[in-house]
Amino acid sequence: MGVPLCNANLQQIAEAGLAQIPQYDRSQLKSGVVHLGPSHFGRGHVLRYLDDIAKTDPKWGVTMVGLISSGVRDALADQDYLYTLKEQDGKTNPTRVIGCIKDMIVAREEPQKVLDVLSSHETKLVTMTVTEKGYGHDPKTGTLDFDRDDIKKCLNSLDEPNTAIGYLVAALERRMNSGAPPLTIISCDNIEANGIVLRNVVLAYAAEKSAHLRKYIENNVAFPSTMVDRIVPTTTDQQKDFSMAAGHISDKWPVQTEEFMQWVIEDNFAGEMPDLDAVGATITPDVNPFKAMKMRMLNGGHMAVGTLGKLAGYDRVHEAMGNETIRQFVSAFMSEVSDTLTPISNVDFTFYKELLIRRLENPALNDENSRVVRNATLSKIKPRALDAAESAIAKETSYNHVAFVTAAWIHYLKGTDDNKAEFDINDVHAVESGLQQVARNSNGNPNPVIAMSGAFSSGLQSHKGFMDTVTMHLHNIQQHGVVGAIERVNQQTRAPQVQMAASMTYTR
Repeated sequence: MGVPLCNANLQQIAEAGLAQIPQYDRSQLKSGVVHLGPSHFGRGHVLRYLDDIAKTDPKWGVTMVGLISSGVRDALADQDYLYTLKEQDGKTNPTRVIGCIKDMIVAREEPQKVLDVLSSHETKLVTMTVTEKGYGHDPKTGTLDFDRDDIKKCLNSLDEPNTAIGYLVAALERRMNSGAPPLTIISCDNIEANGIVLRNVVLAYAAEKSAHLRKYIENNVAFPSTMVDRIVPTTTDQQKDFSMAAGHISDKWPVQTEEFMQWVIEDNFAGEMPDLDAVGATITPDVNPFKAMKMRMLNGGHMAVGTLGKLAGYDRVHEAMGNETIRQFVSAFMSEVSDTLTPISNVDFTFYKELLIRRLENPALNDENSRVVRNATLSKIKPRALDAAESAIAKETSYNHVAFVTAAWIHYLKGTDDNKAEFDINDVHAVESGLQQVARNSNGNPNPVIAMSGAFSSGLQSHKGFMDTVTMHLHNIQQHGVVGAIERVNQQTRAPQVQMAASMTYTR
């Protein structure tokens, strides 16, 4: 067994060269931050920044709250809420012990304790990684979904919340009544206009309690939008077992991630804040250009390689990127969508693309293609591909590679790869709504899937050039396999550039 991770063993861990330990006195930490959602991403990204803050300012320690599951709390409790973070670039694997968590609470077990810490005058910042579902909103409108069962239950018992939004509003009412200082609540989830969505649902929920509370929140709480970027795969049982072996740090729930991280935050704060820009975050008046860059180039490229890789028979992202045909396509895809973006001061899209390619090639992440494409129908295909297509049409730039990814996704819905092996498409909505069966019965016609999915705007559906290009690529994927079809696109990309439009013919 390895060295058990706890406060008492930190010096031993450091002396053995096993990890970098916290460079601050943990006993001096105050709970200035509450983090909702003990996710891998939260622990691999947000808390990494806050751990750097703790080196110079101990009042920004973290109380972490899990709404339902006690798994992370149970794993870390005996470790004094310490955990290891491995930042891997494919060559080196530096390990760091994250020590900024002061306490962990499970809301299902101790709801009043959660409300106490959220409403404490010591708490100045709340960060959230609760996934898109945790906002209780209708993704199509960005407002509170009053028809959702969990929201209905919350609203029927306003003083006994069971959702993240319910806890926030109940705590904000306490803060109002006690004269607590202003609060900043930062969404770190990958949602379009995340700060605006969070503000909308909180205000709508608060209005159900009182107009006075809603007005208080409008005047005393800030909801900055953000762009977060770091690939943090789910910790596997194998990784947990490896960390428990002799010669290692015995950590019941380690986090492994890449070296790269980025946090862009709208300059919209209420009251006192940690000096996040001093530890690498970017504070900007407008995060939207950064979000579009990340969504279309990284997330779009990630979805492209996940979709194409799975169809080609690869389980892992880095394995698919090891196929030169797929790699060339993904690089060209990123270049194509970069032409749809608004220029950003001091950002070179070509350099950014090269950085993204290296990240996707990183074998240390061991990321699964099925995870990357999970639930793409409702939350991924539109922001990661179709929005770029609409911008390309408006700007009269190429959409050929985006159309190919769209066709590949339609083919992916069938759940059969080029080797005729069946796989789980990992898309609950597509299966339960019957969209998968429609894809299987479409016989090379993308229109039934496009019409049923709800992801395509009427303008995109009526654009003959885009629709014909999707149809062409879907035909080629079915006839030549995904790699063969990609090679034909790559050949066109390497040749003198021509406008891809409806005049293009099928490759037979």
